[in-house]
Amino acid sequence: MRRRPWGAHLAAIGALCLLATVSFATPHDDSAHRSGLPVTLTLVDGRQRPALLQGVGCNETMCSRVRAQDSHADSVWLDGLASVRPMTHHASGPVRAVLVFKDGTIREAAIIESNRVLYLADRSGRQRTLDLASLNQIDFN
Repeated sequence: MRRRPWGAHLAAIGALCLLATVSFATPHDDSAHRSGLPVTLTLVDGRQRPALLQGVGCNETMCSRVRAQDSHADSVWLDGLASVRPMTHHASGPVRAVLVFKDGTIREAAIIESNRVLYLADRSGRQRTLDLASLNQIDFN
C-alpha cells in the first residue's frame, strides 16, 4: 500500500475547510443594513486616516459588506457600530476588540480571522485592505 505524502493530506484538509467556509458563509449583502460606511482609522502609531469601509474578510476575499462574525458566531452589524478598539495586535487568529454600538452598548468580541481584514477606499477612491490588528481604533462617522 502506497502512502500519500503529508502535503496531499494537508491540501485535502485545506480544501475541506475552504468548502465549509464558503458553504456556511452568510450573504455578502443585506438590504436591511448599510455598507460603504465613512470611518476614521487610528493606526497603532497614532496617525489618523479617513476612509470608506466597504466590508470585511480575509487577505484573499471580502466575506461581507455589512457584518463581521465574532468567535461565538454572533453577527456584528457594521452600520450599528460607533467605534471599535482592537485589544490584540497578533499577526494571525481572532482579534479581541471592544465594540461600542450607536445605542451606547459596549461589549468585548473576538473577531474571527476570516473577518479581520478591512476592505477600504480612500478619498481618491483607491481600494486597499488593512488588518484590524494594525489599528488602535475605528470611529464610524
